[in-house]
Amino acid sequence: MREEIERLRRERADLEGETTRLRRERDRLREEVKRLTVALESAQRAAKRQAAPFSKGAPTAQPKRPGRKPGPAYGRRAAGPLPTQIDERILVPLPEACPHCAAPVQATQTVEQLQIDVPIIRPTVRAFAIEVGQCPQCGRRVQGRHPWQTSDAIGAAAVQLGPQVLALMATLHTALGVPCALPDCRRTAWRSPLDSS
Repeated sequence: MREEIERLRRERADLEGETTRLRRERDRLREEVKRLTVALESAQRAAKRQAAPFSKGAPTAQPKRPGRKPGPAYGRRAAGPLPTQIDERILVPLPEACPHCAAPVQATQTVEQLQIDVPIIRPTVRAFAIEVGQCPQCGRRVQGRHPWQTSDAIGAAAVQLGPQVLALMATLHTALGVPCALPDCRRTAWRSPLDSS
């Protein structure tokens, strides 16, 4: 009987130790759940803000200056390759007076700046003289067709856009997302920006 009592006391002590350990584990897990709940709520609130996808978080206390570092840390100084052909030279004179104090200005040197640009594109208008005929056997109307024609339409729909304009529009639309809608070209004729009159 005494052995049974001792065994039961040992089991009771073991169970009390296990209970104490499980209580500590339970308290630790409750704290972990609280911490994770707070972090989740914070993340959900941040996701609902309008700038959330673009936000980089809190700003840096002492951010680095943008751009290259001056002095020896600048790196290799280089410019793009110089063009071999210059099509137009434009003299840019000094103003007669200093824009800050209105004193006369004296020239000290002339420096050169190069600008590469695409030429102004002037549209080419083609007039197709289409021969129209009739088949002597079936009596149907037949008309000629040139490879550059984009349509067989004549009469009210005789003004068409050429294949290069259509290809450019398709490229602008698919590559750059420019809408396909065209301005009403019938009311205003196309003018070059260089046309002053």
